[in-house]
Amino acid sequence: MKLFVFSDPHGDLPNTTEHYDVVCCCGDFSPLQYQRSFSLMMDWIEYDFCSWIKNIDCDKFIFIAGNHDFCCEKPEFKESFQTILEYNGLADKVVYLQNESYLYKNKKFFGCPYSDIYGWAFSTCDAEEDGGYHKIEDDVDVLLVHQAPDINNVGTSDFNKPWGRNFGSHSLLNVIWEKKPEYVFCGHIHSGNHKKTVLDNTVIYNTSIKDEEYKIAYLPLIIEI
Repeated sequence: MKLFVFSDPHGDLPNTTEHYDVVCCCGDFSPLQYQRSFSLMMDWIEYDFCSWIKNIDCDKFIFIAGNHDFCCEKPEFKESFQTILEYNGLADKVVYLQNESYLYKNKKFFGCPYSDIYGWAFSTCDAEEDGGYHKIEDDVDVLLVHQAPDINNVGTSDFNKPWGRNFGSHSLLNVIWEKKPEYVFCGHIHSGNHKKTVLDNTVIYNTSIKDEEYKIAYLPLIIEI
């Protein structure tokens, strides 16, 4: 299965002319200028987001929310989003995961939106039991999570510079160690280490495509699983 994985586009959705089995986004898809307005976000989703999905050559687009995706926290989001997908003929192509799993071609995908920033969307500061990461299921093949775990500078902002700071989650790392998913794709900390990290038998990648100034700085991850 060939995947095209990215995170933190903040409205600048990447394009590709190649075919992929699955395209994944690990959160913060919302444009910064619309992120706090539910109505503006739903308009953007209906026109810009859906137009982009139609032009991406993939069998499935699987995505999660991040701390900037306030619209996804609204109780009415899922129903409104599903209506938009059906109107655009995308209901069979798009899968939104919020603490739930989806089985595709014998691979179990699980999506977890949490990160530890108080006052932002899906804040672990407001979540119960170890920041909500306890909701991650067993036997996951592909874990999409917005927060970066505390390992190998994956969650270190500007990790290769003297002023780099580690924002990786140790709580998430513990859950990954316990659950042992085959792959973990994350984002949130834009300029964290993007190189492959291996924890026991789990492969971890930071897939953010932007830097700390919200400029595109990294390529999406292309990987066969």
